[in-house]
Amino acid sequence: MDEVLADQVGYYHRRASEYDVTAYGDVAAARDRIARLVAQMRPSRRVLEIACGTGLWTEALVAVADTVMAIDAAPEAVAIARDRVRPGNEKEAYVPGADEIVERRLRDGSKFQVVKNFVDPQALQDRLRDMGWDCEIRRDGRDWIRGEARPAPAGAPWSPAGQHSF
Repeated sequence: MDEVLADQVGYYHRRASEYDVTAYGDVAAARDRIARLVAQMRPSRRVLEIACGTGLWTEALVAVADTVMAIDAAPEAVAIARDRVRPGNEKEAYVPGADEIVERRLRDGSKFQVVKNFVDPQALQDRLRDMGWDCEIRRDGRDWIRGEARPAPAGAPWSPAGQHSF
């Protein structure tokens, strides 16, 4: 059985670049059908897509779910899916090989690469508290975080009189 599975993974490694045309034929018609089916399923919140292939389903899921984790045994297929799928709001695309750099477009079509610090609210709150701040940081919707931070009361391990940057 292990040999059969290894052979299957090898098959999808090599087929990734031709998968859409050979599996779906009319890719535009497949996209319409997938969008209809995803709308009927009404996924929301967190979605795990197993065997995402080249991401035709993934791009429909990203439009309606809060987060989508898409996995596949063939890294070549995942790379195609990653290039195909943009954030739901189409504002930015990740630059390959640089998790903190995104490409953004202006309305005139010009492109820019910008550094983004995607903050995990809990990690930021923990970091600020470790530095002596009294704070509450939380997510507001899918794309914003908000919070309040005040210097810790006198006698805390760190005070605002000291210099600290993050």
